[in-house]
Amino acid sequence: MDIEINILKEYEIDKLIPMYIDLYNELSMFGLPYKLKDENKLRPYLISMLNSRFANISVANSITQSKVVMCGFIFTTTTPVSKKYNIKGGIGTVHDIYVPKLYREQGIASALLEHTIKQFKKNNLAYIELSVLSHNTNAINLYKKIGFEPVYNNFIKRLDYNAK
Repeated sequence: MDIEINILKEYEIDKLIPMYIDLYNELSMFGLPYKLKDENKLRPYLISMLNSRFANISVANSITQSKVVMCGFIFTTTTPVSKKYNIKGGIGTVHDIYVPKLYREQGIASALLEHTIKQFKKNNLAYIELSVLSHNTNAINLYKKIGFEPVYNNFIKRLDYNAK
C-alpha cells in the first residue's frame, strides 16, 4: 500500500469527520470525558482550524490503482515561546493522531509523525509535545522509537457531585 501525506483541503473535511467521530468514541470508551457535544459543529471547527495560521491537519491517503482512501490524520498546532525562556523557535503540539483500526500497524501513524516532524523542523520549532493514554502501549512504543521521551504524567479524576 502506498501512503501519501497531504495537508487537509476543505473539500476533504466530510471524509475526515467520521474518523474524528471514531476517535472521540474510542476515547470515551476509556472513560475519558472527551465526547463530541454536537457533531454538526465539527465541520465549522475543522474549517476554522484550516484557516488558522497556528494549526495544521494532515491526512494520510492510501493509494491503489483504483482509488484513494483517507486512512489517518494528525492535528497539530504551533506555539511561539516566550522570550523569557532560553528556547529558540516555538513548540509543536500533536493534539490528535488517528488511524482507523482497519489501517493500523501498517506504518501510517509513523508516516504522519515523520511528515509532521519534517514540517516542524522546516519551521524551526525547538520541541514537539504530545500526550498519550498510559495503556496505549502501541503508541507509546512508536513515540519512543521515533525519539520522544516521557517527561511528565497527566492524572485525571472524575468529580462526583452526587457523593456526600
